[in-house]
Amino acid sequence: MPAATGGSVTLFGSGFAAGGTITVGSVGTVALAAGGNDSQTTFTAPANATQATCIVPQTITVTTAGGTSTSGTTLVEYTNPPVLAAATATPATGPDGTTVTVSGGSCLDGITSATFTDSGATVFTPIVSPIDGTSFTFDVPATAATGAATLTVTTCGGTSGTLAFTVT
Repeated sequence: MPAATGGSVTLFGSGFAAGGTITVGSVGTVALAAGGNDSQTTFTAPANATQATCIVPQTITVTTAGGTSTSGTTLVEYTNPPVLAAATATPATGPDGTTVTVSGGSCLDGITSATFTDSGATVFTPIVSPIDGTSFTFDVPATAATGAATLTVTTCGGTSGTLAFTVT
């Protein structure tokens, strides 16, 4: 889930109708209202906006009148958005079909999509091939217009800023 905003989490188990609390690691505790479904509950996990690393797992502990869940058996991952600000594209220019290696980014694990916008404002969704958490490759779309273009990538943590590329 995005670290900056938190998000919806559904838990399955038993005893939720009694009410209580749900603790999300070191991030915070939310109230579990009494009533409702006894075998599942959905709550909004708090934001973890001060998180400094890309992905931080947090344990979920549920406490009800019936007791406390086993700590560490349920986790939620908070993820910061991908960052391309310090990244470089190699090559930085090229014709359509060029394979480009992007390196020097951060929080690039788990890229779910990419958007390539050419000089004519046509938007493409190139396939991204991950290398590691700081780099990936993509091919310049076959019908991209020549001129200045940009690329963004998206993970469950959010969408990156733009990376410049020039289609020749």
